[in-house]
Amino acid sequence: MITQKQIKEWCPGIIESFLKAKPDITVPIPEIIIVTKITWERIRASLVEQLHSNQISPGPDAGMETIHGSNGDAILIYQHKLNSHVNGLSEFRHFLWHELGHFYAISKEDPALNRFMDQKPHPDEYEALRGYYFWAEFIAETIACNVEPQPDIDWSNVYFSSIRNTLGYHLYQGTSMTDEEMIDWYNLSFYFARILSDKMIIGYLKAAEDGTLKYRRTYDDKHPVSLREAGIDPYCLDLVNESTGLIIKDIKDILSKQLKKDNPYDISLETVMVLGECLISIERNNKIKEFADRLRINQKQ
Repeated sequence: MITQKQIKEWCPGIIESFLKAKPDITVPIPEIIIVTKITWERIRASLVEQLHSNQISPGPDAGMETIHGSNGDAILIYQHKLNSHVNGLSEFRHFLWHELGHFYAISKEDPALNRFMDQKPHPDEYEALRGYYFWAEFIAETIACNVEPQPDIDWSNVYFSSIRNTLGYHLYQGTSMTDEEMIDWYNLSFYFARILSDKMIIGYLKAAEDGTLKYRRTYDDKHPVSLREAGIDPYCLDLVNESTGLIIKDIKDILSKQLKKDNPYDISLETVMVLGECLISIERNNKIKEFADRLRINQKQ
């Protein structure tokens, strides 16, 4: 189990590396507070009040949380949940960079978007609300990926199944319906952050595009072929239906254009709404497919 002593020893170096990657930070780094199963509710409630925040409690599996309010920010580390997510310093570091990414992005975005952070329905802004949740996780993970060092990889000699499995997991989970009849936009946001900002996965995709990446059926395959020859889609779009695949490409284009702007963190309300509409379109496709599948089964009976 990761101890409070380890967390306290690790945090200063993690913050220092983040500040080196983002030297334009003009507001103080948030206070980082470690909470336990016994203390988290009391401490969180006190923080929400002090910061004048309207954020509801995070999901039951959250290992960390960035709380933003009109009086500032704080990062909570839920020690009792952390081991479900991280096994050591490397993973902990990336998780904390992600939370610092939330803080950084919020400091750069239009303050008018802060109203979506309370995660409560807003009249006539359902699409924007959904789009903002998705965007917030995407940009935080994008920032964390940007801080990660550049890997040194010989792509002509890589057994890449773990990379493809990571992308496939995020895409498949992200486009699957939850019990609330919504897609898992959290995993979907990570899929896009990976393909657009993760240095290792960008290298993987480039190697696949230029033919450097070889397909090996096993680790020691003596006769590998290029990924193209093997007919494998490096983006894993073969895991979703064609209609959803087209929407995934649209979202990728929207996010790519946003990241190329002078201040990519300052996203417009219009773009947030379009992202939300894209998520809803994927859900609509899923429901239509589910209905068609049931109809097909009934006709065969």
